Amino acid sequence: MSNTATTITSSRPKNEDKLTTTAVSYLILLSIQYAIHPTLTRNFIDSSKVCKSSVVLVQEILKFGISLFVLFFNGELNILRGFRFGIWFRFAVLPAGLYAIQNLAALQAYQNLDGVTFNILNQTKTLSAALFCYLLLQRKQSSVQIFALLILLLAALILEKVLHLDDLYLLITGLWKGSVNIFGWYYRENENDDDEEAVMLSRTRFYFGICPLLLASLISGLSGALVQKCLQVSGRNSFMYSVELCVASIIILAVSLLFTDDGRKISTDGFFHGYSLTTLIPIVNNSLGGILVGLITKKAGSVMKGFALIVGIVLSVLLQALLGSGDVNLEHYVGSMLVVLSMYLHNRFPHREKRKID
Repeated sequence: MSNTATTITSSRPKNEDKLTTTAVSYLILLSIQYAIHPTLTRNFIDSSKVCKSSVVLVQEILKFGISLFVLFFNGELNILRGFRFGIWFRFAVLPAGLYAIQNLAALQAYQNLDGVTFNILNQTKTLSAALFCYLLLQRKQSSVQIFALLILLLAALILEKVLHLDDLYLLITGLWKGSVNIFGWYYRENENDDDEEAVMLSRTRFYFGICPLLLASLISGLSGALVQKCLQVSGRNSFMYSVELCVASIIILAVSLLFTDDGRKISTDGFFHGYSLTTLIPIVNNSLGGILVGLITKKAGSVMKGFALIVGIVLSVLLQALLGSGDVNLEHYVGSMLVVLSMYLHNRFPHREKRKID
């Protein structure tokens, strides 16, 4: 007879159980970048004159240049000699294409949904990232981590002013008493099913608003998991990968200009119409943010990137309050505390598997 012992081990590699100091530093920097980006964009980019596609293209070109400079500074330019078209197409073109489809789907949804519904569904990206990390990378989430992600979703809805504390209280008490439908707190609609116009509007909203946005959320999770797999499993250099991803994005964006209104606007007004030297400030900021996303995905994963962006929302609120363009209210305090609680629970209680040892 043999004795068996049961040990509990993490489903992740040992070095991924806790965030490293480097990973935490990257997360903090991304949160700051995300927080200041709206203010910089609002103050330094004239949206009525500047073509959005030109801004995105300049961002990708700058990101390409910064990544090359870092490779040169670190003495790693020889990595470029290992470029293979097949690997580039698989690991860079596919995610870049997915990002393009995601942006188109989100734009379609934005044009057919009210701001509240858009913000609600748009916050499901972190849940989507967790789902695809499990499907593609077998990164399982513990029950506590799943609960933490739901808390993060709730915090995002409160911070985005989609869900007010009074509404939350009514929703919770109504659910507890069994007297309210989970979506009843939001819709509160009294549409007549016989009203043909209302029915058509509802169908348009669903098929051309909700469905595209859910698709964008799923694509966001899928592309994030693909990038994480490339960086963590395949072990690719994050700056080299940024170079490859930038090349793919630039090609896709350039081709898309041949068929879009932005392309016609650029051909008429010029590529840099509405630009000034200060226009480069938010562009450089966003380029650095893109590089940070790659570093975080490699060091901490795409789920933690979602946490960093929500923290960025908190910091953005505080920044607006300091600049006198916004007020900090009770919802912001509650949302911030929920974000901290969610991050603590998610990092403190990773999934662990039981293994029997004879």
